[in-house]
Amino acid sequence: MPEIEFFGTDHEIAETATWLLDQQCVFVPDLHYESRVINQFTELVEIVKLSATIPHFFVLREDFVESPLFLREVSNADSHFFYVDPRTGGPSLQFYWGRSGEKEGYRHLSASWLSYCGWYKDSRTGDRKKPSKNLVSVYSAFAKLIKGNFRKIQPGKREYRISPSAESLVGSGGTLIGLEGIPSEQILGAMTNP
Repeated sequence: MPEIEFFGTDHEIAETATWLLDQQCVFVPDLHYESRVINQFTELVEIVKLSATIPHFFVLREDFVESPLFLREVSNADSHFFYVDPRTGGPSLQFYWGRSGEKEGYRHLSASWLSYCGWYKDSRTGDRKKPSKNLVSVYSAFAKLIKGNFRKIQPGKREYRISPSAESLVGSGGTLIGLEGIPSEQILGAMTNP
């Protein structure tokens, strides 16, 4: 699954979401729906508000959606809801809005990411298909944007990108969630130019 992971502040994450909106994309929150009607958002203010409680979004654009997203139904004695099946319909990009917070006087950030599945199931025919060239093109342009503005860190086998603000945060004792056991000197030492 192609994926680009990056550490940035809320403002920087919002800038990446704005870039996707500028590409005519819409954000569909990954939540429990009361009916088979999904919510689509095109305004950054609404998406930022949602991101406080719902970090995962499906990102769609008219020219790369080949079949409607499919909502699976869950019904039991305690609850009834629908949720988006990530591999049926679309295809879609998936965007995760990283978290930030403060603990014991130090800021911490989790990674944000954009990805897509290498295949999806057409919700009308059931056929397994590869994502469209338009979807891959939007993903590639987004990855190029991140790589051009965020520096590469690779403190282990996995590659991440880090913004200048997140780099300053690490330099002043902040933590990157998922890399907590790695000293900041090693993280900053693992940086390379974009």
